[in-house]
Amino acid sequence: PILQQTRPLTDLKFLTLGSSVSWGAGLPNRYKAYPYLLSSNPSDSTNLAVRAAGPKYPSVCLQSMLLGDKKEEKEQEYDVIVLEYYFKSKDGLYDLTSRLRI
Repeated sequence: PILQQTRPLTDLKFLTLGSSVSWGAGLPNRYKAYPYLLSSNPSDSTNLAVRAAGPKYPSVCLQSMLLGDKKEEKEQEYDVIVLEYYFKSKDGLYDLTSRLRI
């Protein structure tokens, strides 16, 4: 079935969960990593990648990662969720994807 588009493509909200590549390791400025280039508006991209970590870390503390240092609990809505992990890093991946669906 075709889903109804609720907002224009230029206003999509992106969430990236991943490892060093998504974090921006090796770049002179980590804020030039691909997650920040997904949207023309940097505030539409949330990069929660963690260096040298697999999906187990966010699978355990996804809610606190999404809240960050915000004092108010506010539900986040994302149109696109990018997962970038090495193929061998499967521990926690199923739990992470299950929690992202809730």
